[in-house]
Amino acid sequence: MRFAGSTYGQWEYWPGPLDDTGEASADLCDAFDRVWVVTTADLAAYHKSGVAAADLAAWPVGAGAPFFVDADGDGRQSGAEPTVALRPGEAGYDPARAIDLAAGERPVVYGAQTAWWVMNDRGGEHQWSEAPPLGVEVRATAWTLADADRPSLYHSTFYRYEVLNRSEHAVDETFVGLHIEGDLGDFNDDYVHSDSTRSMLVFYNGDEYDSGYGVPPAVGIDLLSGGYGAMIFAPSNGVTGDPINGIEAYNFLQARFKNGVPLKVGGDGYNTNGDPTRWIFSGDPTTESFWTEEDFDGEGRSSTPGDRRAMISAEFGRLAPGEEATLDVGILFAQGGHRLGSVRRLRDVSDAAQEAYESGDLFRAVTATGPPPPPSPPSTAPTLLRPAEGASFDEGPVTFEWTAVPDATGYRVEFSATPDFTDPILSLGATTSRELGEHFLPPNRTEPSYWRVVPLALNVAGTPSEARQISLYRYAPGPLTYADGEYAFGEVVGPGGLDPCGPDAASTDGCDEVGGNAIYGSLNSTADYVGSYYRDGPEASIGAFAPNDYEIRFTEEGSYAFYGFTTGRITEVPFEVWDIGVVPPGVENDPTDDVQMVPILFADAGD
Repeated sequence: MRFAGSTYGQWEYWPGPLDDTGEASADLCDAFDRVWVVTTADLAAYHKSGVAAADLAAWPVGAGAPFFVDADGDGRQSGAEPTVALRPGEAGYDPARAIDLAAGERPVVYGAQTAWWVMNDRGGEHQWSEAPPLGVEVRATAWTLADADRPSLYHSTFYRYEVLNRSEHAVDETFVGLHIEGDLGDFNDDYVHSDSTRSMLVFYNGDEYDSGYGVPPAVGIDLLSGGYGAMIFAPSNGVTGDPINGIEAYNFLQARFKNGVPLKVGGDGYNTNGDPTRWIFSGDPTTESFWTEEDFDGEGRSSTPGDRRAMISAEFGRLAPGEEATLDVGILFAQGGHRLGSVRRLRDVSDAAQEAYESGDLFRAVTATGPPPPPSPPSTAPTLLRPAEGASFDEGPVTFEWTAVPDATGYRVEFSATPDFTDPILSLGATTSRELGEHFLPPNRTEPSYWRVVPLALNVAGTPSEARQISLYRYAPGPLTYADGEYAFGEVVGPGGLDPCGPDAASTDGCDEVGGNAIYGSLNSTADYVGSYYRDGPEASIGAFAPNDYEIRFTEEGSYAFYGFTTGRITEVPFEVWDIGVVPPGVENDPTDDVQMVPILFADAGD
């Protein structure tokens, strides 16, 4: 097996193309240790003044960055002027050659901004995968769209990865994949879903309120060029956990777990007797049909939301020397009125992206004369229809409606704690109405809120509507807080009536704080603890607050630790870690119940 990749460190791609012999060169690595970025504004400025921005002047056409020749000088790429992307061995291929603007060469800029870079897998050791390199050169193009014709794709980004086999050997079975940790707003309340009909991996919220977004959005990793499958793995080192080397990652690329067991329908995909499948949680979460995290066992049980990592992959078969595989990806964003509404809206965004991809419109190159002028702001303000001024709700959903503005392409619904909107709470995109569940505002909010609508011409805001006051209260159990939202802590009485903040307390950590650490533990093994836990979760999490004592013992023998979040490798350390149980003050530790622990080391570089 040959492999190049990584998860959180010890990268296995290095800057630059491979040289004529298919090997990495230090000179090329240094010269290509960058990303070139060109915008439509750069092209417009050059067309007007003749002065080129740095990345425009250095656009590396000789190494394969896409360009065209403006033969008639009108600043446009016509059908008779095809896009050029040079390959090794072709006439004009020379990694040292930059674009010749004076001769009419122009970079291809998709959308509003295009970035390009090139990398290879032979520039260094493969310490993460522990596998030999493939000898590939990867050209990457990334771009954004910003035009009124495609507003649903405005918050999405697009990527093309061209994998060139520069070795003298064929790759018999070629898989290309992306390792994704969604971290959608609050990273600890996510779900994952596979839309196999769209070759899309979806991250969405497992509950109706997200601390980062308010109304939870959904993000799709959409393989526009087609996919093979998608896998999920737990943040652990078990057989269903994060891959820690090339063999394990190669299995995931083939919709198999780390030990080679195929993904199957049901449960977590591993501990099940279901049929083999390539797509994890491939049912419809919006209707709870088939197999999803909303109903993972077929009996209505939902998964516990949490941190989700996943891999989506494509298969390209045999890749002969000189051949290439192209992976086209859209990272798509959508936000509906609630978490499952965001999933539904994401499908529309995916369909729009796929249609633009298949028609070639996604690769529409802009003219060198620059983008069209920005749209004028909408001419009038919308009129709010409902809810009425002073309306009060204790449950949802609540529908917000307003009149249409003729020259608006969209609207933004804004919520604020003040009528002048100097204290914003939330803003959401919309058409001419928006239905929101009771979870769209922070929980346990007793004060009224204000809402208004801002008309948009693409991203240009017009005059907002009047503001209206509404009240919507939603109770949610959680930490005790003051009216200003700060955490409040109740005072507890220690063993024997001891005041934990009094003069006889062994430790008064946290007594003069509000909003400090959630766990207040006394020093010197007194076992007086105050704990709080906010979020639904497994009962085992209560054990995290057990008042056990721990010792770090520096010994001649030392012990072993491992890098659980990077390489998974074991290393020697000059200490031992022991859980010695509960040891009250003045009582000698009983060594018979001591348990030696294995420490986990966290280092960004995994050294």
